[in-house]
Amino acid sequence: MKDLYLPALTGQFAQWRYYQLIMKVGNIVENFGTDNTPNYRVKTVEEVEVIYSRKNVSNLLQRLFDPKRLNPIKQYLLKQPDTYLNNLTLAVFDGQPEWLPIDLSYAKIFERYEQYFEEIAKSLGILHLTGEETVFVLDGQHRLRGLREAVKNYEELNDQDISVTLITHKDTADGIKRTRRLFATINRHAKPVSEGENILLDEDDVSAIIVRNSIEEYPLFRNKDVIALNKTANLKKSDTNRFSTVISLWNVNETLIEHSKLYSIKIGKKYLKIRPSDDKLIEQEKERAFLFWNFFFKAFPKAKGFIENAKKLKSDPRLNGGPFYLRPIGQEIIANLYKVLQENGNVKKLSLISQIKEELNSEFWKFVLWDPYKSKMINNKSYATNYLFYHFGVSLSKNRLSALKKNYKKNSGEQEKELPEAEFI
Repeated sequence: MKDLYLPALTGQFAQWRYYQLIMKVGNIVENFGTDNTPNYRVKTVEEVEVIYSRKNVSNLLQRLFDPKRLNPIKQYLLKQPDTYLNNLTLAVFDGQPEWLPIDLSYAKIFERYEQYFEEIAKSLGILHLTGEETVFVLDGQHRLRGLREAVKNYEELNDQDISVTLITHKDTADGIKRTRRLFATINRHAKPVSEGENILLDEDDVSAIIVRNSIEEYPLFRNKDVIALNKTANLKKSDTNRFSTVISLWNVNETLIEHSKLYSIKIGKKYLKIRPSDDKLIEQEKERAFLFWNFFFKAFPKAKGFIENAKKLKSDPRLNGGPFYLRPIGQEIIANLYKVLQENGNVKKLSLISQIKEELNSEFWKFVLWDPYKSKMINNKSYATNYLFYHFGVSLSKNRLSALKKNYKKNSGEQEKELPEAEFI
C-alpha cells in the first residue's frame, strides 16, 4: 500500500490519543488485493482475522453487519443530490501512525498571535500512514460498505472528502476490552434523534415535509399549537389542548400519498425516500392531505370545535374515553378507511363515515378501541382498521377476518361473542 499524508488535528481525552483526519473516499475504499481476495486499506472488523472470530464472541468489537442496510446507503449516495456521510471512527494497530507537526512560526501573523499559535501548533499537523498498519472501522461499517459499493457505479465519489476519527488500538485482551467499551459508549450515550424529531427535520421524506406544511399552513392547525411534537404517536396526559401528534400526522400522510409518483427506487417493499426534484409533486400530495382533513372536519364537526376552543378548555374531553376522533389512532384509521373507499370507488360510502358512533365507550367501539373493564384505550391500529373495513363492506382476506374475530373475542373475554352486524354495508 502507498503512503498517505493526511491533514490532521490531534488531541488527548483521558487515556485516548486520537486524530481527526480528512480522507478521500478513494483512500478509504482502496483495495490492494483482488475481488476474490480483497485487501482493503480500511477494513471492517470481520475482515481482520486477528481480531475477529465468529467462534470467539469475546473478540467482537462492534455489532454484526446487517446486509439490509447496505443498498439504502448505496442508493442514497448515488441518487441524493445533497449527500453527506458523517464521521467514521477508525482504529489502528500493527503499526504506529507518524505525527508530523506543522511549524507555524513561518506564518505571517505568527508574531502577532504567538501566544495562541504555540498552543494551536501542538494539535495541528500531518498524519503519516505507511500502509503497513492495519486500519479497521470501529463505528460506521455500514457507511464504509455503502461507499465501496457506490464507487463502483460513480467513480467521481472517490474525490470526495470524509471526516475520520482515528484512535490507536492494542491487540491484547485489555486492548479489546478498552476498544469495545469505547464503541459501546459511543452508541449508548449518543442520544438518537427520535422519530418525531426526524419528521421535523427530514427534507427527503415527503410525508414529513407535509407534516410541517400542515402545521404551518393548514388553516385549522396554523398558529393553534394543537399538534404535539411528541416522540411517540400518542398524546400525553398533559396534552389536554392538543388534537394530534407529528407522528400521527406523518402516519396519515403515509397512508394517503402516492409513493410510486414521488420515489423512483424501491428496495424490497419500501421506497427509498429521496426528495422529488419537481416540487409540484409535493404540492399535489400536500393538497391530497389537506383535502382529507377538510373531509375529516366536515364529517366530525366537533373535532373542529375542539381545535377552535382548545385554548379555553379547562379539562380534557378524553379523560373517560371521549370521541374516538380526538385520538391519534382514531384519526389514522379514518385515513385508512377514507383511502380504501376512494380506491375501491365506494365514494358514496364516504358520507356514512360521519355516522360512526363517536364515543369510545359506545357499543360500537367496545372491545375494539375501548376496554370497558379497564376503562382504557386498546391501541391496536391494524385490528381497529380491519374492524372499520368490516363495517363498511371492504373485502378482508380470510386471515385478516379470522384475526379480527379472534381479537374481538379475546378483548371481550367471551369466546362465544361474535362481531356485531356490519352497520354500513
